[in-house]
Amino acid sequence: MTAFAPQNTMTAEEYLRMQRSGAREMTLKYEFFNRKLRFMAGGSPNHNRISRNLTYLLERQIRENNTTQEVFAGDMRTISYLQEKNYLYPDVVLVDGTPYFDDENGDNLANPTLVIEVLSESTESFDRGDKFKSYRQTPSMREYILVNQKEKCIEQFFKNEKGRWQIGDIITEGSFKLETLPFELDVDDIYRNVTFDTTTSESTDY
Repeated sequence: MTAFAPQNTMTAEEYLRMQRSGAREMTLKYEFFNRKLRFMAGGSPNHNRISRNLTYLLERQIRENNTTQEVFAGDMRTISYLQEKNYLYPDVVLVDGTPYFDDENGDNLANPTLVIEVLSESTESFDRGDKFKSYRQTPSMREYILVNQKEKCIEQFFKNEKGRWQIGDIITEGSFKLETLPFELDVDDIYRNVTFDTTTSESTDY
């Protein structure tokens, strides 16, 4: 749910120091991509409902199947790579196995397996473009899912057995299986309590 940030250029060390020290009015949150800040605006009600539903559904299946995955919601800062080392806040991120962090602070997740982003007008091009490119450079990443908040539409991208990324199905109804994890998700459950308002301008959504 990232909106465009002021074009402040800094090092990764400066960014992390800023985030951890409470500087720059850190009631606000910033991602760090290719040495620039990206301000994260608040999410729309639909955005929050979808993220909450996905987190609950994945957590429920982990518990029911007694598997070793762990799921995190939007405050887990996650490492990716594209030209530089980047720090992003996925809407939902899942780790298959033990989470690893890149320093003693334990707040930069280094081994994401599945990332889910809820699309909005201000983020869609980034989520489909450079953000996805950066996640593909992360060795642990195996699946990437985009969820539309304006209509029931879910897109899958996954790494196949040869290590190549490919496009999966576009899902609009029923249930679907994750390609790289032993979970099945129902579309109606993902969109539970979501209301689609075609008269609302997309420019107001984050």
